[in-house]
Amino acid sequence: AFTQRTAPSNGTTMPVYHSTMNETECRTVASCSILPLKTKVRGPAPVADDGATDIVDEALDFFRANVLFSSFEVKGGADRCLIYLTLYISQCLKRLEKAKNKDDGGKLLFALSNESFPMPGAAGWQLGGHIPAPESRSARPPPMALLRRRRRTAGRPDRMPRSGPGTCPMRSVRARAPVRPKRPSPRPRRKAPPPPMPARATIRAVLPARRWPAV
Repeated sequence: AFTQRTAPSNGTTMPVYHSTMNETECRTVASCSILPLKTKVRGPAPVADDGATDIVDEALDFFRANVLFSSFEVKGGADRCLIYLTLYISQCLKRLEKAKNKDDGGKLLFALSNESFPMPGAAGWQLGGHIPAPESRSARPPPMALLRRRRRTAGRPDRMPRSGPGTCPMRSVRARAPVRPKRPSPRPRRKAPPPPMPARATIRAVLPARRWPAV
């Protein structure tokens, strides 16, 4: 499910992928659908079957295509989840640039998912045009708990690679984290060659005045 758009960079026509779960009947908080997730992370929202495709899978599969566009037409609550996860995946990729191996990358993603972030409607929230504030402060489940669970689910390294029209590079990065190239060791300094021996006439000039045998 996608709409043809024109990419602002080169003028070519490329697809913008929308979520296939926009028509799914479910509860909403802050206009975002509470969709099932394939995760072992505790929190609100139901748990999906292991063989099913959840909203995190769609965000990873459509990342390469959707990240090229500065505007996105929202068609439902699932699209709002897709927008948030796409931006969060971009943060994950930037954080993984510091990873030395797979274990280090998992620790960086776990730390990122636990960092503080603004909730919809609060100061610092950058997606007010797409994800508005919740209907009330006592909304259940809390939007903060929903977003944190999605962040932890999207950043888990056990998400195996999947084929898709725009598979996210984070799927391959998780399997093999980038390794920084080692700096080449400096070349050893060459010792200066010994000075040439002076000529016989020079030797006789600099030596003390005494008789030396001819050589």
